[in-house]
Amino acid sequence: GEVVWTEVQLSRMPTDSGKYVIAIITSLTKHKESRRRVKFLTRAIRHDLRNHLQIIDGIVDILSMEGVDDQRTDRLQNSVDHLLRLCDRLNDLRQVSTDTPRTPTNIGDIAVNVVEPYREEYPGVDWDIDHTDIQVMANRALEIAIDELVDNAVRHNPHDELEISIIVAEDPAENQAHVRIVDTGHPVPSTEVDPITCEYDPEPLSHGEGTGLWLVQSIVTALFGRLSVPENSAERTVFEICLPRAPASTES
Repeated sequence: GEVVWTEVQLSRMPTDSGKYVIAIITSLTKHKESRRRVKFLTRAIRHDLRNHLQIIDGIVDILSMEGVDDQRTDRLQNSVDHLLRLCDRLNDLRQVSTDTPRTPTNIGDIAVNVVEPYREEYPGVDWDIDHTDIQVMANRALEIAIDELVDNAVRHNPHDELEISIIVAEDPAENQAHVRIVDTGHPVPSTEVDPITCEYDPEPLSHGEGTGLWLVQSIVTALFGRLSVPENSAERTVFEICLPRAPASTES
């Protein structure tokens, strides 16, 4: 026989003539098959594609060491780096979609843990972190979101006179925690900011970099928060994450 996945919802319906039960039966077969295909494709991209890209990445490194260093190898390296990063984002998105339980989390500690490796790797950048201890209900996805915003500021700006600030503050009136990532580099292109400010999914065929910001927005939304871009000018760019504070009973 054929296996058919269904969802059955039962509701009591008392009437003057007696008690009845209303049943709503929904077929989930197509949904199950779709999920299986998505899981397979995601696994294939994460493992097979990444493995082949790492081989190409190694060959490019060898060519560079042998003195074959021109615009063609630079373009190839940039393309490989972009695809490897896309694989990482797929893995991050998979973690976001697993409905990991949220627990009381010190968002100030997360910001410090994210920034420290960047501070060591990029000493030429003027780093500043101002944080306070605030508990929010979150999971590891929050660290991924903050890391993506910091990484975005580092990768897309020249490091000469670049200043990056991470500010964690409390808004008692709204009972929220705010995280601001501020940089003095170039403004972010509208093709990447518009999906956030206008609330639509980025079009991967028109540009690829905006998927990182879309991932951040997906994470923050899943944590019942809000991602905004208060400023995006030649002077500075500001990304802000707002999250509700953890209930007082859960805070240590």
